[in-house]
Amino acid sequence: MLNIEETLCRLEELSDIKRETSDADKFYLRKLCDTLNERYEPCSCPDYHHDLAMQLYIKLKRQTTHNSTIYMNKIKHIIATRFLCFEGNLGEKVTSKEYIDMGLRLMSQYLIPTLENQTNKNFELVVLVHQKLNLGVYKRKFLAMSEKLNIQVVRFNKFDEYVRSAATEAENLIVTRIDYDDLVWNGAVEDVQKRIGIAPLYIYGYNRGFAWQEGKHDLMVFYQEYKKRGHMSIFQSCVINTGVQELVGIHPYKWNHTRPLEAIERGEINGQLVKFEPNYLKDAFIWVRHENTSSGLIFPGYVKYKAHLDKDEVKRVFGVAILD
Repeated sequence: MLNIEETLCRLEELSDIKRETSDADKFYLRKLCDTLNERYEPCSCPDYHHDLAMQLYIKLKRQTTHNSTIYMNKIKHIIATRFLCFEGNLGEKVTSKEYIDMGLRLMSQYLIPTLENQTNKNFELVVLVHQKLNLGVYKRKFLAMSEKLNIQVVRFNKFDEYVRSAATEAENLIVTRIDYDDLVWNGAVEDVQKRIGIAPLYIYGYNRGFAWQEGKHDLMVFYQEYKKRGHMSIFQSCVINTGVQELVGIHPYKWNHTRPLEAIERGEINGQLVKFEPNYLKDAFIWVRHENTSSGLIFPGYVKYKAHLDKDEVKRVFGVAILD
């Protein structure tokens, strides 16, 4: 029978390279060995098994590498934000001029500068617009917000199609969601892109940060344990190996309030291909509250304590001077 250790030894012999084997390498080699063992009789041609396994391994390794700086052209990273696509309990208010103007202000004041502040700008911002808005008019408004970012504008009901098309452009596709009124730390893009190769579908995001209400001087500590629901608060990302066809088209807007564990339990996602890993360590975001927030101005019960972070540090990390 073909096994991982023998295949690695043969790979090292041929390449004359000695290296440690990562968990991601073992994952793919295990899949390859299982596949070949199913297709061929045991020991019918062990040398052929090994050689074929190594060829497939090298091909997959090129598609799923941890070294994203070398393989930048192999990554397509979409950061998507919904602009008035989710009406929630706001009803027709979302299409009023007052609400639309507020949304444009919030995006230009928070989301745009926090993304311009990223250390890694190898991504595109895709703005998903409400079906009742004039696409051409608002596309011009969004593009005018930044000369530094690659901004695309797409109807929300066309986003699935957009994601599937993007999967043909790169060997690794990352789709991240963020609200247009939230802030994220300046290393978030770089952090997410380092997660390539951990699993065919790696679901990642942040559950620890801060909350702040417009017009107030206090930055509050935000922390909530979401493990039971499979929730991620902000910058939820799907890191996908596009070579696995059943994963193409998956993105963080596929499930309700980013609860991928529930989608796995329902059989909508193959759990054997997925690694789900929220980040509970990094103070990674600022959740901005304002009068048009769909859930209201009042902080929930788990936002209770003041944060000790000065305004200069907030500006450096999140790109916006909110405490002035």
